[in-house]
Amino acid sequence: MWGPIIGGIIGGIGSLFGSSDEPDLSGPYNKYGDKLRSLASAYDPYRRRGLIGGNSLVDMANDFYKNPNALQDRIAAGFHVSPYQQHILDSIKHTMGYNSARGGLLGTYGSDKNIADALGDATGRFQDRYIDRGMRTAMDAANIDEMLDRMGLQGTEGYAGLMQRGYQAPLQGQMASAAQSMGRRQSFINNMMGGAALGSEYDYRHSNPSMSGWGRY
Repeated sequence: MWGPIIGGIIGGIGSLFGSSDEPDLSGPYNKYGDKLRSLASAYDPYRRRGLIGGNSLVDMANDFYKNPNALQDRIAAGFHVSPYQQHILDSIKHTMGYNSARGGLLGTYGSDKNIADALGDATGRFQDRYIDRGMRTAMDAANIDEMLDRMGLQGTEGYAGLMQRGYQAPLQGQMASAAQSMGRRQSFINNMMGGAALGSEYDYRHSNPSMSGWGRY
């Protein structure tokens, strides 16, 4: 009667502790998690550039709220007359002075005022063009900062996604190992119960020799 039961116990113990060539399920998951976390570092340059772009936009917005003309004032402060523009101003002064001289007005208040007004208007146009060009450049820079900010946000999302999956992978490995262990325990229980059932049937048939010829054994 003990043969089937002992066999069931041996089989159950074997299934409980598993085979030596059974794969380690947690190992591959751990390696996969390490790989994902290392890949996440590829997003670091985008995140850094995004941080720079975002901070630049914040600084620009703060300056605008403090003084809406601050940017324009800074650009205007850098204006200076170029050699070509100075040549144009000299030509205006020479032409208007020559015309005033021909009319006998050179050196008079009206002539000097007209020449000064003309030179001021020309210089103002030069400065306006300089400021417009600077403002367009600043807006281009703001667009680049905005693009970098978006790129940084996308990089942060990609980084967070890979890091999350990287840390989830070992947990999935632990769950797979736990499921494997539970399977071994269930197999142990099944083998034990199967061995006990065979032993009980053997005893029953042995005590009733007329049952299916078991009495011969």
